[in-house]
Amino acid sequence: MTETTQPHAPHSLVVGGAAGLGLAAARALAGAGHRVSVLDLNPPPGDAGSAMRHVRADLLSPDGPEAALAEAVAGHGPINHALFMQRYRGGGADPWEGELAVSLGATRRIVEWLAPRFPESQDCSLLFAGSAAGRFVATEQPAGYHAAKAALAQLARYWAVTLGPRGVRSNCVSPAVFVKEERRELDLERYRLIAQAFPLRRVPTAEQIARVIAFLCSPAASCLTGQDIAVDNGLSLLAHASLAAGPPSP
Repeated sequence: MTETTQPHAPHSLVVGGAAGLGLAAARALAGAGHRVSVLDLNPPPGDAGSAMRHVRADLLSPDGPEAALAEAVAGHGPINHALFMQRYRGGGADPWEGELAVSLGATRRIVEWLAPRFPESQDCSLLFAGSAAGRFVATEQPAGYHAAKAALAQLARYWAVTLGPRGVRSNCVSPAVFVKEERRELDLERYRLIAQAFPLRRVPTAEQIARVIAFLCSPAASCLTGQDIAVDNGLSLLAHASLAAGPPSP
């Protein structure tokens, strides 16, 4: 594949795009002129806009996501960018098995379905939602979440190498704590408190992280692949003992 101007708006698939960072990413891409398919068990909010189309999919279903992917392509055309923002939210499975099935098993099946179907001579990419928990221990998250996030960062590198000859880029963004729109007011005091731990003295928002994601899903990022980008307002730059000591003087 070679880089050319696309004659039509790119089609972006957002797996797990009905809420949280996935919804913020879907909105950012729609705002950038993409046609967006939200692959999720639940629909996005009613104000999501006409550029965003919901395709219902149960990622724990033994039937897999292939039928939903075919529906997304039928509705918006070939997929240029696939974003994997999903995680296990409960539903009867063992938490470990559920996390690996939703975050890793479903991701592998979707990528393998998409790989031969990416349109040629257009900008195409994979984007994975990683986490600081892929490198550090977040005690509020279960073991399966840590394992899945660490694996996704490596899969982003693997697919960058194996799909690179087809012109498909593959990257990961790994936030730490960030402000979710649906919890902004509930957690406002907490965000004010922990903001002092960040070098920029503010907690990133889902919308800010989504803008980085939208950039990675654009021709402007055509030379970026195999990267795991810490979108965390500099938090990961600090040694843990320094966090305990408090903010440094300017």
